[in-house]
Amino acid sequence: QDILHLLLLSYNPVWLQLGLETVFGEAITSSSGTSHCASSSSTTQMLGSFILERMVHNTRLSSLYNCHNAPHKKFKEGYGTALCQFLLKKFLQLVLLLDRAKLTRLMDHDPCLFLSSSPIKSSRDLLLTFSRRYLSGEGDITKHLAYIGYTVTHVQNPLDEFQYAVKNISTDLRDGIRLARLTEMLTGNWKLSHQLRLPASTKAQRLHNMQCVFKALSEHMPVPPGLAPLNIVDGHREKTLALLWAIAFNFKVRVQVKEKDLREEIEFLSHQRLHPIAYQYQNPRSAPCVALETGLFFDPLLALMLQWCRAVCQLYGVPINNFNNSFSDGRALCYLIHHYHPQLLPLQLITNETTLTQSQPCPEELERPEDEEESMEGWVASFSPTTGKATWRDKLIENERCNFKLLAQ
Repeated sequence: QDILHLLLLSYNPVWLQLGLETVFGEAITSSSGTSHCASSSSTTQMLGSFILERMVHNTRLSSLYNCHNAPHKKFKEGYGTALCQFLLKKFLQLVLLLDRAKLTRLMDHDPCLFLSSSPIKSSRDLLLTFSRRYLSGEGDITKHLAYIGYTVTHVQNPLDEFQYAVKNISTDLRDGIRLARLTEMLTGNWKLSHQLRLPASTKAQRLHNMQCVFKALSEHMPVPPGLAPLNIVDGHREKTLALLWAIAFNFKVRVQVKEKDLREEIEFLSHQRLHPIAYQYQNPRSAPCVALETGLFFDPLLALMLQWCRAVCQLYGVPINNFNNSFSDGRALCYLIHHYHPQLLPLQLITNETTLTQSQPCPEELERPEDEEESMEGWVASFSPTTGKATWRDKLIENERCNFKLLAQ
């Protein structure tokens, strides 16, 4: 029982639960009645209990072979054979089902079939281990099963167990493995990983991987000019960000944003009346028009989105010139949400006193004596200890933090 229990628990709990529910035709629930547990340990415990109750100790067979009239005998003759046949049948069904399900990418995120900590890495290894333990003299069971069309082929390689989480954007993307995985998920080209060289320990191997990524991306999107695989391999942070923004824009923004609707919305906003709060600042419609800056890379649709942001925010007196400084104090994002969903973000909660709106000298500078002006502009102003009081600029920065906290809420 313990060996069979450990063999089946070498599967990933996500796959094991799917397989058991399919083979037995019932949902696996916890003691509280829910089908999903809060932690992986509780999920493993729930699946282990199900294996023991439904495979090793089958209640239907127990009731069928139970000796009610013979107190000295618990089960009728043949119970052991029937239980072994039942267990073997369910085990073989489970292994074949999960092997085929994994090969057909039944799950979009395609988790590993076996745990990374498990010594078993293939369906064939699992069958051979089971055969050695329970089917003495059987030999290679996979050859005998092949005569009846029962074949398993899945093998879990080190790339399947690779940790794709990015912790440091300047170093974790340089080998091309994570970008290749991202490209596979976005394009559906699941053969890209087979072209990679692992482990990518040398610069030549990393460059080969990155060239494969760029080639796959170029078939679905225009690569920003000035970007080359060598830039990403060398850890060029700005160009790495430019590539990530280009991927996000082409695979997400371009799909969801309709250019015709966006132009109609901009035209509609241009005829709207300014909100009274806009008159507290310089009237944006009478101010000189500053050319829009798209930032990391240029795209007509991205420039159109920036025009839409400007059309909305100018109703509230917030000038928009680019996606960098114009959004740095949180006001623009707050007003965008408020304009279309005022019930989610009321206007009175938005803080307008920020470093971008502070065009006049700070109160500290107005109160500063003239004879101290020269010394305050030098080394002393930058490195002398503070008095412990928050400066006017600190308050403005805190207001900006409040805007972003408001967005998060």
